[in-house]
Amino acid sequence: MKYYHLREELFEGRWHIGDIQGVDGSNPSFLDSEHLPDIEYTSAIVPDGFRTDFTVTSFGVPVLHPQVAKTLFQILPIKAQLLSLSLDDGTPMTILNTLCEAECLNEADSDFIKWTSQDHRPDREGEYRQVTKLRLHEDKIDPSWMMFRVRGWPAALVVSEAFRDVAEMLGVTGTKFIPLFE
Repeated sequence: MKYYHLREELFEGRWHIGDIQGVDGSNPSFLDSEHLPDIEYTSAIVPDGFRTDFTVTSFGVPVLHPQVAKTLFQILPIKAQLLSLSLDDGTPMTILNTLCEAECLNEADSDFIKWTSQDHRPDREGEYRQVTKLRLHEDKIDPSWMMFRVRGWPAALVVSEAFRDVAEMLGVTGTKFIPLFE
């Protein structure tokens, strides 16, 4: 099966969604592949501009137009949580909180930098600091997963070829699919 790093398509004049908070004041991490409280979440648009169906917030949280999220979930067996997001101008969006994580980063074929003792972050030593070329061990990925994060580098949101095909069929704007096995 083919997999893709799902990123947002960047271009001048597009909108951006900032940090997300719960209406209860919480500031949850959406990168831990864990179930989160089903409460209302809020965020600001910083700056406003051309709006797309898919975007990624300041901290790597995937956000979809509600109708796109609903349609994707009706077509594909996605193991993720859809959470309601209200933007500061009242626009409804949907947070895509993926619940799957695979320990599948192929260090031999990826380009990365790890935190070292010289980086003055002893709490992060040995962890990935930057991954500029991501490649995966396909045999360590559950083939039933349509979407997952990479353990050790949760900024990477990986989707299956089936997910990409459906998103393209629906004409979802704002997506960029980077192949992971070329």
